[in-house]
Amino acid sequence: MNWMTIFLGKILGTGFINQSPRGYCTPPHEFTFTTVLTSCTSSYGFELGRQIHYFIIKGSFESHIFIGSSLLDMYAKAGKICEARGVFKGLLERDVVSCTVIISGYAQLGLDEETLDLFRRLQKEGMRSNYVAYASVLSALSGLAALDHGRHVHSHVLRAKLPFYVVLQNSLIDMYSKCGSLTYSIRIFDSMPERPVISWNAMLVGYSKHGMGRAAVDLSN
Repeated sequence: MNWMTIFLGKILGTGFINQSPRGYCTPPHEFTFTTVLTSCTSSYGFELGRQIHYFIIKGSFESHIFIGSSLLDMYAKAGKICEARGVFKGLLERDVVSCTVIISGYAQLGLDEETLDLFRRLQKEGMRSNYVAYASVLSALSGLAALDHGRHVHSHVLRAKLPFYVVLQNSLIDMYSKCGSLTYSIRIFDSMPERPVISWNAMLVGYSKHGMGRAAVDLSN
């Protein structure tokens, strides 16, 4: 019997604490916790995740990078950004995954200014960003209509020489459109090697917001 089964049984209050045939169970390790935490997404799963977090703290696992990132993801998806920030601060080391999760968590909750402030702070600390982090920051900048900051982030993206990601290009289109620079949105759209439906929709919305109904009709034909 593996440790995870026994562990979950104890947490759920089933009293299921049998031992393995040899009289012992495998001790927990970081991958045990990360595997369980990825399943803690529903309201019931979140409560289970909080209980697991208690055992993680008790076992001094919280500062582990993989476990910390999993806890961050769980709290961020549940909208518990204060708890997520507490876990993030407690990490002894931070990688691109943990930084991306916390930035995305703020952005998904519409905390635009907080997202931008955190991104700047982590950049100063030497954070390496991936396309998800950039897309999250661009989403926040769209909400703030901060064109100058948006251009600055765009220059970061270009210098990073990231591969083509549709979600990132769409975030750029949306940011420039909402910041009043539809010309740049058009340039990015025209330069895309592939344009899924969501990219076409982003441009249609952009044209409509700028009162360019005729251009929107021409684009859709």
